[in-house]
Amino acid sequence: MTALKKSMQKCNIRYFSSLTSLQKDDTIKNIRIIKNNLISLPKGLAIEILKNMEFENVIKEIDSINNELKGQKMFYYKKLECWLPLNTKTIYKK
Repeated sequence: MTALKKSMQKCNIRYFSSLTSLQKDDTIKNIRIIKNNLISLPKGLAIEILKNMEFENVIKEIDSINNELKGQKMFYYKKLECWLPLNTKTIYKK
């Protein structure tokens, strides 16, 4: 195991590509909640609001997030119980 992999494992950091599909979906959902300023709402309500967005906007937003997350290192955020990218500023601004 390389030194980089050892240090990533020690700090509980993973690459986005190594997450399971469920973890990836949950990550994208939480990023969408943050990007749309719904973080102060209960999670269930925020998800329902996101479901009511226009389909075209949802596809564009998810594609944008997927492109930003490719090759990114992720950390586990216990408060939201999901994986989030280390480069949060660039993803949340777009």
